[in-house]
Amino acid sequence: MRIAAWWQRVTRQPEPINPTCGMLGAATLPNSSVIGRNSSGLKSLDNTGAATLPHVVIAGRNPAKHVAVLVRSVLTAMDVRDGIRQSPEADVMMVAISGQEAAWIHRDQVVTGKRPGVIGPATGLWQFERGGGVAGVLRLQASAAIAMEWCRAEGVGATPDAVWRALVTNDRLACVFARLLLLTDPRALTSDQDAAWDYYIRNWRPGKPHMQTWPKNWAAAQAASQGWEGVW
Repeated sequence: MRIAAWWQRVTRQPEPINPTCGMLGAATLPNSSVIGRNSSGLKSLDNTGAATLPHVVIAGRNPAKHVAVLVRSVLTAMDVRDGIRQSPEADVMMVAISGQEAAWIHRDQVVTGKRPGVIGPATGLWQFERGGGVAGVLRLQASAAIAMEWCRAEGVGATPDAVWRALVTNDRLACVFARLLLLTDPRALTSDQDAAWDYYIRNWRPGKPHMQTWPKNWAAAQAASQGWEGVW
């Protein structure tokens, strides 16, 4: 089944979580995540239809939890549709990297002195550069076919430029590309903080690594990712 048809089936008649719980902020992007249970019994993502806010839009008390909700939702979809096994290690790694790269809120890289209307060099909650992570996921054998299918489902051209621009406002696609980048690494995901740091460095290749912030982001990711077993 193609993603578009499957996604339409599992996302009908959602029942969003109570927004006062602190998982979601006062403002969200059109492709941000809201969790609901539908008639098929699956959890799903739902477009909120809120106005597009380009950069820092999560106003909730716990942005790490917001990203954990997004990650669990998208990785569940990728498990069902693409056969990419969901795991606690993947959940925590994804949330931790978003914290390290974007503080769970920045969809456009913060650059001092950047002119209004200019985006990048990195975009999305996992801070992908056009010629780096985006191009790699679209090119590498382990990820290319799945990435292109998700681009079609999201109505985004499967080119580095189109995806890079879309990641500013499409959290789902940003999450998919981040998971696919992890998929291209032949080594197994890990639950060890130090080994996870090496995994992150190897795949994201940050220009200025800040190892001192990793323990805090790792701990926050672990906390945000716990407690979902009874929900799914």
